[in-house]
Amino acid sequence: MLLRRRDLGLGAFTVLGDPYEEYSILILTGTCDTTFEEFRKQINSPVILYKPQVSQLLRRFHSLIVMGFGTSRPEP
Repeated sequence: MLLRRRDLGLGAFTVLGDPYEEYSILILTGTCDTTFEEFRKQINSPVILYKPQVSQLLRRFHSLIVMGFGTSRPEP
């Protein structure tokens, strides 16, 4: 599932799931060419996708991509 994150900027999405889902999405978009072990060592923040990447995924995999929209928690 891709979650639209307005707090990260215009057209930003994060992948909801564990590192396996993040890695899979990056492989499908062609933005990752490392092994899973290398990816897991390098990643330290959520994977962020932008609208062009999401559009590419939706064109290729119509029903495999689910998008969610939410609001961030208000800051005190």
